[in-house]
Amino acid sequence: MMKEGEDLILEAERKLNNVDHLLSVTFPLVNDSKILAPIAETLGQSALKTMEALLRNEYNYKRIKALPNNLEIMYTIFKSVAVKYKLNKNIGSMLSDLKNLIENRKKSAAEFTKGDKYVICTNEYSTTVITTEKLKNYMQITSQFIMQVKEIMKRR
Repeated sequence: MMKEGEDLILEAERKLNNVDHLLSVTFPLVNDSKILAPIAETLGQSALKTMEALLRNEYNYKRIKALPNNLEIMYTIFKSVAVKYKLNKNIGSMLSDLKNLIENRKKSAAEFTKGDKYVICTNEYSTTVITTEKLKNYMQITSQFIMQVKEIMKRR
């Protein structure tokens, strides 16, 4: 059972390494903003896997009563766990932003590139803009998040 959390962290690290390679090698080479959306999704998956690993750890040690399969409820539980462990506040806002990006992409009415930005438009006329700067910043936050969760998991 404890192995599940470790597996989630390993997968999160694998996805983060993919994002790092795509942002530092592939994107500068092809210079096509269309690949920013899949990079953002992969980054979101990495961050969400890390969140899930932390929650699984809490559940395994009976510090939370349930581990729901619903992303919204997991995120709500995560916010209280994040306060308990004094995690960086940027992690919560980044998770929310990436979660919304993934959801907006699923229901997008249109997606297009504008210069070095990738824009997602929903039917409700809200837009999400993805830039390499934002992704690099989120990659840094996710990396720190993974390290913090690994530390927490070592403590038991």
